[in-house]
Amino acid sequence: MRKLLFFWLFFVQFGALAQDMNTIKVVVNREVITQFDIHNRMQAYLRETGLKENSTTQSEVIRQLITETLQKQYTRAEGMIDQYNMVENRMQEIAKNNGQSVEQLEKEIIASGDDVQRLREYFNQRYRWAALLNREYYRNGQITDAQINERVEFLLSQKGKDQKLVQEIIIPFVKNVPKRELIANAAKLVGEFRAGRNFEGTAQTLKNQGLNDGSDPQWLFIDQLDYQFQDSVRNVRPGVIVGPAELADGVAILKVIAERKLDFDEKTINRTEIAQQLENEKRNQIEIRLNNQLMSEALIEYR
Repeated sequence: MRKLLFFWLFFVQFGALAQDMNTIKVVVNREVITQFDIHNRMQAYLRETGLKENSTTQSEVIRQLITETLQKQYTRAEGMIDQYNMVENRMQEIAKNNGQSVEQLEKEIIASGDDVQRLREYFNQRYRWAALLNREYYRNGQITDAQINERVEFLLSQKGKDQKLVQEIIIPFVKNVPKRELIANAAKLVGEFRAGRNFEGTAQTLKNQGLNDGSDPQWLFIDQLDYQFQDSVRNVRPGVIVGPAELADGVAILKVIAERKLDFDEKTINRTEIAQQLENEKRNQIEIRLNNQLMSEALIEYR
């Protein structure tokens, strides 16, 4: 009788848990995001960032899932093809980096409670979105010699001035989440970076997850930085982490990677490097514009 009671209680509790996991939390253009989706992504997010789950991290994960859903809908509407060959290459790369075969990696993923097929679909969507951004970049025209010449002229006019190679993590503000919580999370990340956590890797991971609006590393003059960083960055050496600082659209953390004094002339200036920087800036602008457009046109219902 006790065994029957135990199993009955187990199935009642399991059934309630399963029902809770299937609860619809957000509807994005008639496509649902469930508690199960949020739970799975939250576990991955916490593993990647080392943060604790709270209202802020949950809101960030929901924002990420909404952004990805909108991107998925848009790539589907635009007829972007699947990129399963690239997905398999990515799986092989991850397995190799961990000294495993793909089969061993899949078993480890399953054992940890994650879904291999979901991971593959996640990578597939990231590659489809990247292909769409690449298409939009070429549709909008490539970087021209005139644009490169304009940047060269500007740099030559700044000869003798100091530049810093910097990278930012910008955690965007989230609706209904107090700014102080985001700032507290950012402060915790700063402490971890200063204790040895890899800044560049974390920045890329958060960017891939739609949780970092910061740019890739770029050479900037002090007066090109957000004013909140100008004084604190002016005299720091490479490797220093600065922040967090509250900006208009989020909380920013900055790393100074390198520094240089502009002493080149028109013959020695690296036009290829300048062209690449202009291309990165343009691609970043295209992605921000598209994401903002999709978000502004979406029908989003929170439940």
